[in-house]
Amino acid sequence: MSIKRFNKSCIVEVAGRAPFYKYSPGRVQPFSGYVAMSLSSSRPVSPHYIPGLSFNAIRQAVEVNPALILPTGCCEPFGSNVPIGASLAVVNSIAHRLSLRANTLLADTFTYGMAIAYQAFPGCAGLKADCLENALSQIIGCWIYQGMRRIILIDGSVLQTGVIQAVRKRIAARYESVDLLLLNWQQHPAILKRISQQIKAKEAWRQEWAMLSIYMHLTGSAFENSREARPSGEHMKSWQRRGKDPAGLRKIMPHGLSGSVAVSYDASFGKALFEYILHVFAAETEHFFQGKHA
Repeated sequence: MSIKRFNKSCIVEVAGRAPFYKYSPGRVQPFSGYVAMSLSSSRPVSPHYIPGLSFNAIRQAVEVNPALILPTGCCEPFGSNVPIGASLAVVNSIAHRLSLRANTLLADTFTYGMAIAYQAFPGCAGLKADCLENALSQIIGCWIYQGMRRIILIDGSVLQTGVIQAVRKRIAARYESVDLLLLNWQQHPAILKRISQQIKAKEAWRQEWAMLSIYMHLTGSAFENSREARPSGEHMKSWQRRGKDPAGLRKIMPHGLSGSVAVSYDASFGKALFEYILHVFAAETEHFFQGKHA
């Protein structure tokens, strides 16, 4: 792995991947996207990261510890001035750090979750619920065939919880000897309580603010809360009743999923929250990794 510094961005070349770049008229700038960010010197790559290992090394690791971490998520349009991969950056970093702590294999992040409603926002692409359930079930089935028996799905989106639960039920019904644990920091009671103590707003906006505060900490990015008003609840209900048309969502939310929280993102709180999430997840997965999960 090689790390290069350019305009205070950390650009990483790993396993043959080219650096991420950000386009602007007249110039091309390296952009510390979710892969580059998570592989920076300050956010170390887990040595158990599957794409960086040979199949023999993976086989040996499975023989010692038949466990795997799978981060999932999707690109989401969080405001007109925020990278659409921000939530992926957060879940990817959580997964790498947890893999390091638990000495456990880490799969590449599954980045094409339920973003189908966002397809009117350029760059956002994903799967419908049934396709996502089938895709994740088949992928996990391959790893089970290879001998993995304890799998943790760390979900970085609030859109696909029902699908992830359906995958868990399908795996449990088919493989009695396999344990599958679901983690989502945006739905964890203790983590949500910690966020609510820091900022007063509607829950969805608190989560967005917290996620982007973590993202600022992880990447060193500096951007302001756009504070572009969200549509009313009635507008959202009307959109849902009319079939959740992507073009309709773009029409009522032209600036993306930007919140109306009149508070700037806080990288220092993002750092504290990131470490707290790791602490909570490490405590909850300790026995699971040891094969003592009920």
